[in-house]
Amino acid sequence: MANGIQPPVTEGAQVQRAPMSRTVRFTKKKETPGCKVFQEQEVEGQPIVIGTLYVKNWFAGAATSVTVTISKE
Repeated sequence: MANGIQPPVTEGAQVQRAPMSRTVRFTKKKETPGCKVFQEQEVEGQPIVIGTLYVKNWFAGAATSVTVTISKE
């Protein structure tokens, strides 16, 4: 789809829903004066969950990659 969101896949009468949580990996894209910018790494066959992630320098330090687990409530 144009907005990057994929609808649930239907198989027969059952609907497959997105998982309740997902762990995604990011690699450093660039730095700004106050933060590091990370880009989500695509996994084949799965839509992007977050996209771009900004992390403050005091936390990111010298990191070149980060991993984030996100959960729906």
